[in-house]
Amino acid sequence: MHLSNNYSAKQMKKIKSIKQLRAQKEHMKQRLEELEYRMQQQWKELKQDLKPSSIIRDTIGTILKKKTEAGFLSGGLLKSAFTYGVSLLAGRLADKARTKYGKVL
Repeated sequence: MHLSNNYSAKQMKKIKSIKQLRAQKEHMKQRLEELEYRMQQQWKELKQDLKPSSIIRDTIGTILKKKTEAGFLSGGLLKSAFTYGVSLLAGRLADKARTKYGKVL
């Protein structure tokens, strides 16, 4: 079996005393708690990212960002300012929708 994370075979040293066994047991307990905490945080982030309001906000933001960047590159200052204003309003609308409908979800 191949260990692909930071916990490699070099940490698996021979235990020669009960003191070493207890220390290794404590180390493994702390490592387990750390991994469980990281997993919980990642799960919370995933749930947040999969909320409809987050998906909509991210999608609109990406679309408008691309359009804004394209507008600035094409040289149309008025068009760019308009696109920026629309993206700002869309972001605020998404935030308000998340606030209003986030309580329902």
